Amino acid sequence: MSGIAAVYHLDGRPADRRLIGRMLDAVAYRGPDGLNSWVDGPVALGHAMLCTTPEAMGEHQPLVDEQAGLALTIDGRVDNRDELKELLDRQGLRLAGDTDAEIVLRAYQCWGEQAPAKILGDFAFALWDGRKRQLFCARDFASVQPFYYYCDGRTFICASEPQQILVEPNVPGEPDEKVIGVYLTGLLLDPATTLYRDLCKLEGGCSMTVRPGNIYRRRYFDIDPAKRIRYRTDAEYAEHFGTLFKEAVRCRLRSIDGVAAELSGGLDSSLVVGSIESLGPPVSRFETFSIKFDDPQADERGFIDDVAAKWGLRTNWSAAFYAKFPTYLADIKRYRYLGTRPNSAMDTLMHRAMRERGYRVVMTGQGGDQWFGGSPDCFADLLCSLRLVELYRLLGEEAAFPTRVLAGQGRLGLLLRRALWPLVPPEPKFLINRLRGVRLVPSFVNREFARKLDLERVRNTPTRQIPGLSFAQRMMFQVLNLGISTYFAELNERECAMVGLEGRHPFYDRRIIEFAFAIPEDQRCRPRATKYIIREAGRGLLPESVRQRRDKAEFSNLLLHGLKDVTAALGGETAFNSFAVAQRGWIDPSELRRVYREKIASPSANLWPLWSVMELEMWSRECLAEPRC
Repeated sequence: MSGIAAVYHLDGRPADRRLIGRMLDAVAYRGPDGLNSWVDGPVALGHAMLCTTPEAMGEHQPLVDEQAGLALTIDGRVDNRDELKELLDRQGLRLAGDTDAEIVLRAYQCWGEQAPAKILGDFAFALWDGRKRQLFCARDFASVQPFYYYCDGRTFICASEPQQILVEPNVPGEPDEKVIGVYLTGLLLDPATTLYRDLCKLEGGCSMTVRPGNIYRRRYFDIDPAKRIRYRTDAEYAEHFGTLFKEAVRCRLRSIDGVAAELSGGLDSSLVVGSIESLGPPVSRFETFSIKFDDPQADERGFIDDVAAKWGLRTNWSAAFYAKFPTYLADIKRYRYLGTRPNSAMDTLMHRAMRERGYRVVMTGQGGDQWFGGSPDCFADLLCSLRLVELYRLLGEEAAFPTRVLAGQGRLGLLLRRALWPLVPPEPKFLINRLRGVRLVPSFVNREFARKLDLERVRNTPTRQIPGLSFAQRMMFQVLNLGISTYFAELNERECAMVGLEGRHPFYDRRIIEFAFAIPEDQRCRPRATKYIIREAGRGLLPESVRQRRDKAEFSNLLLHGLKDVTAALGGETAFNSFAVAQRGWIDPSELRRVYREKIASPSANLWPLWSVMELEMWSRECLAEPRC
């Protein structure tokens, strides 16, 4: 998408247009349609423009209304435009134009800090209110658009990407060892933190008001655990979902040169394609793009061909991109942060092909797994609601569940692990794990480093939750709010932006997420059928081969290939002792060597913690060896 930048000197010093210029230059690829800035006293706003909608063609940002004392830079899209325009019109606020940016500016003018809750879409923005002498910022609920910021009490800086903020020489680049320790376990927990101690993120669904002496952050929207959707039949659930999903697709089809779609042959991307086709002619041009894998575990060409045949589409094929060390290192140098991953880099050639075909918008099926894949903790919900007959029946059908999490545990194992274990409070759970010798922190993490951070307890501590959620909903809520989930969304957005694309994800529509939380668990997952409601709503939109599909493609070879290549380029196992992450006391090189050999030889091993080591090593060498990269 586009890119934003903002600087606010809280002590009243005049803002430097040159700094905003450097911040925009750092993300010039986000602005193929122009880089612009605006400065007024202590505040400066910048914008890198990528036009993807007809309305954006006449848009100029930063958008300034001198009479109202407002100025806005936004990276985003408003999906409920007609609704907001009607509400604003009732309040006597008529638009001078028809741009999404003006809708957001007028929404703030009308509703103030309540405005983000009324906006549906993907967005991150900074809005200067000259009358109140405050900078108001917000980020979309699903964290699709990125928002980084820094504040030292005298200066507040925010931007779309971390390297924009780090061009300011007064911003310290010291590592946050707690975040690094958690990442060495293969995760990122807190969505508000980064690898840099002083660099933060605005969480999804949050806004922030910045004034001299005060930064106030509030959550403008959250999941309502009291919201329930209940029908008598599966058909009614499917009809409701189908109506919502088609609207989530329809409102994302605004474009200036047609729409491309990723088509993997799975349920989610295939439903997006089927929904677009069923809506008729709302787009001028539409094509699907797919990746061709030689690896039989990842090959989905048969399913892709079935979708294409159903709708009379011609598939644009690209080879899978097996990234090598120079690609990963270049990413880290460019962003001064974590780079691409093997399973996300595979889309590179496909995204380039879309852009070469003249597309600026790509529709994806991302989010289907997160909201409709089902949770194994549903067993605990059945136990708590005393639905014992149903619980007993499901325990006996353990083998019918298609998730690896459940497979092979047996009735007693499932009862203990999935019905009783979730009921144990966090502190006793931590102590039991400790007595059993269960470790969430890999053995290659330096023991003293882990002890200093109390890393095992940190990894065992639940992330943010809200009262009233079922156990199955808690797992979904965790996925929604995990730092690693936010990072994956940012990574996808960044990689699309790099080639001049805007990724749009109907499953990340706020209405779809709310719906997923409100329906019963058996609409998400049943024995022999995950994503049950998608399968039902997909009747007529999906070829039966896809709708009845029970397997998923396996891309672990991409990670194995990337891990071996990067490790060799960094010097191989013999170089582990000289690694920067070892010199900083974060890992034990001898233990890393043992674990590396063991995991590489095991086809089913979790290799992501090892990838974290190599990625942090590259980042440490490029961004921490000197005060600045």
